[in-house]
Amino acid sequence: MDKRDLDLIAQALGSDAGALLPISGDRVIVKQTAGRPEKINCDGEDYFSIPLLRRRAMVVCGLGFVGYYVCKIAEMLGFTVYALDDRSEFADEEKLEGCKVFCGDFIEMLEKVPCQNDTSFVIVTRGHKDDARCLEKILRSPFGYLGMIGSRAKVSATMEKMRALGFSDELLKKVHSPIGLKIGARTPAEIAVALLAEVISEMGSEGGIPAEVEKLIKKRDVSAFVTIIGARGSVPRGIGSIMALTSDGEPIGTIGGGAVEARAIRLAQAQEPGNALVQLELTDAGDIGMVCGGSVEILINKFDL
Repeated sequence: MDKRDLDLIAQALGSDAGALLPISGDRVIVKQTAGRPEKINCDGEDYFSIPLLRRRAMVVCGLGFVGYYVCKIAEMLGFTVYALDDRSEFADEEKLEGCKVFCGDFIEMLEKVPCQNDTSFVIVTRGHKDDARCLEKILRSPFGYLGMIGSRAKVSATMEKMRALGFSDELLKKVHSPIGLKIGARTPAEIAVALLAEVISEMGSEGGIPAEVEKLIKKRDVSAFVTIIGARGSVPRGIGSIMALTSDGEPIGTIGGGAVEARAIRLAQAQEPGNALVQLELTDAGDIGMVCGGSVEILINKFDL
C-alpha cells in the first residue's frame, strides 16, 4: 500500500461507502458495504471494512459559556459543529478551532446549516427572544435532537408561544428542556457533558473513523493504521476501533490504551510496508498488562510512503 491508497480513502470520507483494509490483499478498496466494521471477502482476498460515515452535524445557537463547551466537546466527539452567535466577540474562530463559526442574525444563520433527520440542535442563546426565534425556525425543519436550556418558567412560556403558532404538543414533546441528563451538573462544562451525553443516548454513537484520524487522512499524514478486527471476552475497545501513526510514527487515536496499545504501536512503527495480524491471547494478558482479561486480534496496515 502507498499514497494512492490514502488518496482513495480521503476522497471517500463522508460517503456511505466503506474502506476495505487488506488482510490478505495488497491494496485498499472503497465500495458500498453494510455500514458496520466487519471482516469480508472480496475477489478471494480477506479485508476488514471500516465505514466512512458522513459526520453528523451539531448546530449550537449561542456561544456563551455553555455553548462554548458544547462546541469544544462535540468537536472532540467527531461532530461537524456549526457554532452560531450574533456577537462577534463570542463567534471567535480562533477559540472555536475545528468548528464552523457564523456571526449574524440567528434565523439567517440557520438557513445556512444542514437540517436533516440526524442533525442535533442546541439552543443556548443569551435571551428568551432569540431562544423562541431559533426554536420556531428549527421546529419547521427536520431534526434529530433538539434541546433548549432555560428555567421551567421560561421553557413553559416559550412552549405556550409555540402552541400559539400552531405547533402540536406531539412535536413539542420532542424538545429536550430542561436540557441534558440528570447528573447533578452545575458548571458550564458539566452542563455541556450532560447535554452531549443526552445526545448520544438519543442518537447513538457515531462509529466509523475517529475525527482525529480522519484529519490525518485528509492531510495524507498516515504511515500506518492499527485496527481491532477481532475481540473475545472483556476488552477496553471493541471491534472496529482504529488508530493511526503519522509519517513521523506518532500515534493518534486509541485502541484502548495501556500495554496492549503500546505493544501494537511498537510493532507498527517497526513493521515494513504491508499487512500484519497480531493476536493477543488470554494467556498473554498477565504479561502485557491487559487487565480486562480478554483477547484481541489487531490488523496493522503499513504504507510505503
